Amino acid sequence: MKIPPGFAHAAFWLILLTAPAHSAELANELNNHPSPYLALHGNDPVAWQDWGPDVLERARKENKLVFLSIGYFSCHWCHVMQRESYKNPEIAAVLNRYFIPVKIDRELEPALDGKMMDFVQSLRDSGGWPLNAFVTPDGYPVYATLYERPQRFLALLQRLSDLWQKDKQKITTLAHTNLPAGKGPGSPQLDFKRVYRLHTRLGEYARSVADEIHGGFGTSNKFPMEPELAELLTIYQRFDHEALLGDAITKALDAMMNKALRDHLNGGFFRYTTDPDWSTPHFEKMLYNNAQLALLYLRAGKLFDRDDYTRVAHETYRFMIDNMRRPDGAFIGAFSAVDENGKEGGGYLWQKDELKKRLTPEQYRLIELIWGLEDPSQFESGAYLPVPVKNMEEAAKNLGMDPKQAQALYSEAAEKLRQIGKSKQHPADTKKLAGWNGLALASFAEAARRTGNKEYQAVARGIRNYLVEQLWRNGELMRALNKGKPLGQASLQDYGFVAWGLMQWAMLTDDTSDFELARKIANRGYEKFYTASGWRMDDGGLIHYGQTRDAIEDGAMPSPSALLLLAMTRIGNHLDDDKLLEKAGAALNSGWKTLESNPFYFATRLEAAYVNAGSSAR
Repeated sequence: MKIPPGFAHAAFWLILLTAPAHSAELANELNNHPSPYLALHGNDPVAWQDWGPDVLERARKENKLVFLSIGYFSCHWCHVMQRESYKNPEIAAVLNRYFIPVKIDRELEPALDGKMMDFVQSLRDSGGWPLNAFVTPDGYPVYATLYERPQRFLALLQRLSDLWQKDKQKITTLAHTNLPAGKGPGSPQLDFKRVYRLHTRLGEYARSVADEIHGGFGTSNKFPMEPELAELLTIYQRFDHEALLGDAITKALDAMMNKALRDHLNGGFFRYTTDPDWSTPHFEKMLYNNAQLALLYLRAGKLFDRDDYTRVAHETYRFMIDNMRRPDGAFIGAFSAVDENGKEGGGYLWQKDELKKRLTPEQYRLIELIWGLEDPSQFESGAYLPVPVKNMEEAAKNLGMDPKQAQALYSEAAEKLRQIGKSKQHPADTKKLAGWNGLALASFAEAARRTGNKEYQAVARGIRNYLVEQLWRNGELMRALNKGKPLGQASLQDYGFVAWGLMQWAMLTDDTSDFELARKIANRGYEKFYTASGWRMDDGGLIHYGQTRDAIEDGAMPSPSALLLLAMTRIGNHLDDDKLLEKAGAALNSGWKTLESNPFYFATRLEAAYVNAGSSAR
């Protein structure tokens, strides 16, 4: 039985009764947890449990709802809700008494996070983190919400507990619903005309939603949309350099490069901006964003003959190597949005008084002009984020200075501030995730192949060795490790991204054994996650929500199923493996109704279909 739209939200706010108490004691299990995000909650008064089958077993015995709070280390609003609610003794007491509270690091459990994101979006038509879901003891979600202010959150907890105690059977029955399943594989022979039509429609839609004023796509907060931009570059190159599409691409790249999405002082890109004109970032720095953007700018630099794009690409690779790479060759996941004092963006923002104190008068005057310090600050603290509003030539002219002299002066000032900034760095999320490192491997390997850069090749080799020697064990991938033991649950994301990264490594080395290893991991991912009714994100799991899907859309990262199928196609072409090509083709030849509804959000899937259809036609 399907829950009518809005029913769950309304039902849980209708009833308020007095619930009987449960006296079973819980203790917080997260102190010194190997996940930096979970360890942050180790001293909360909430008795957080570590996720696993024991949680549901306890919920069954005590007849309680499970409270799943999902977030991640660099999430700003996750930190806010912790400070406001999870440190609140009154709220903690309610959670501990009437629920089994569980903290989830979404980066260790991406499949679980995906299921709960689908669920909350079915209730609210929006998503985000922290994601707070309430689940029956047998693993079916009944309600979910995002960030809530403390009093509203406390009232929600009381109402849910009361409703559960009054009519748990009705709630359990309503919760036992699933999304429609996919139809599964079609014919292995794709219709190239159909693929071509949708592929070109993707570009048409992109032009229609391009923000001609600010750059990018849409008119609210701005995300880089790397998978879509990567495919638009391919379409632009593939179809006779279509001028209007080229304008949309370059306006987006210019805005992201020149405005506040990029850290102009320290390097790297932030995750997104909260406004349409790219001026106010959320200050997380993620491995997956920077790996995708570095390659995107490298490709665009060559395609549009833009040295500035190429320079930004190499600066972004430099940022990742210097800040995210670890001695074992793998890359950590992220830097937090808040500094060690809990200030959002604190390590990236500068007060004018501090700049005057740290710089010479001549350096400060130049910085003042270039960064626009004469204008009012957009931040409540009155601080400034270093974003150039004047170029060097303009600033030098205003100061009566030779541009080369001004550049040298600026470089001295910037280096001085970078050294000072090291004392107020944002904490790092040190997890080394299989899937994210797979994307980094793909980026560095392709960059090495395009440029011949030996350092990039050495970096790629280090990532490859970590993935193969540490995380690939007995024919299975590990999501991450803690002291040599598995951490988190490997999912379709890990297999798809690692297969893609190893395929790109094989393209660089042109070694048959590398292609064969990529094929082995791709085949294993296909076997684990593709079924007669479509894709599943995990290979089982404790939470029962959602069925299989024929097509998975792109998000901040490419669609893992699409990237797996694209890897299978390219590997099949190289190794003349017709069976692999047919498996990929059959999986791609389904879900057309979903793709036709809006091809823009299935860019990677359509690229995989285009390449596979061309392979079939050879």
